Amino acid sequence: MSQNFVDLWSADLSDVEVERAHALAVLSAQELLRLAGFKQAVLADRYIAVRFIVRTVLADYLQVAPASLEFTVAEYGKPILQGHDLAFNIAHSGDRLLIAISNLSHIGVDIEQIRPRSNLAALVRRCCSPVECQFWAGLAEADQQRYFYEFWVRKEAFVKAVGRGIALGLDQCELALPAMDGFERVPVQVGHAVDWQVTAVGVGDGFVAALVAPARLAVSRQYEVSLR
Repeated sequence: MSQNFVDLWSADLSDVEVERAHALAVLSAQELLRLAGFKQAVLADRYIAVRFIVRTVLADYLQVAPASLEFTVAEYGKPILQGHDLAFNIAHSGDRLLIAISNLSHIGVDIEQIRPRSNLAALVRRCCSPVECQFWAGLAEADQQRYFYEFWVRKEAFVKAVGRGIALGLDQCELALPAMDGFERVPVQVGHAVDWQVTAVGVGDGFVAALVAPARLAVSRQYEVSLR
């Protein structure tokens, strides 16, 4: 692995075949406890697939058994690996999963399935700055839905990268328009806007996704998970 890198892995969970007993064998007691809380079989199966894939991909980098990996959370809830200098971040929406892996801890990804919403204007006002709201309002109506999601995944990826969550204030994370490949403004407690870059990630029709990472850290490699 190079000195500084960020790799992206994506998976279509509807096209991934995981033998249930084998997958369950690598999950931790805590993961199994959470699994028991799912009431719908489809959600339980999706959770098993996500955790199995995450463990399998990370274990391959570290050359260890997937079941041996232990996870904890940082102060604001960001998942981290225990005992290894490897950072990761995951997001999933619908049947799509996205994983970012890096030797730098400040990375974040988000993915969203584009679905019709009736309250877009109110959502934009809640998560966007006045400048972004003005930009969004000037878009053709046919483009407004997609741009809302484009805004959202970038902002969500940023707050995940800095490990703070949406309580940081999505409206305080102002994107550089119109390219949306960086930020004009971020909350002062998490650094400077120029320290960050945004990369749009292609994950299939009907979805939008983004990676936020330290500036000048380009995506090294992008893979599709194949488990059959």
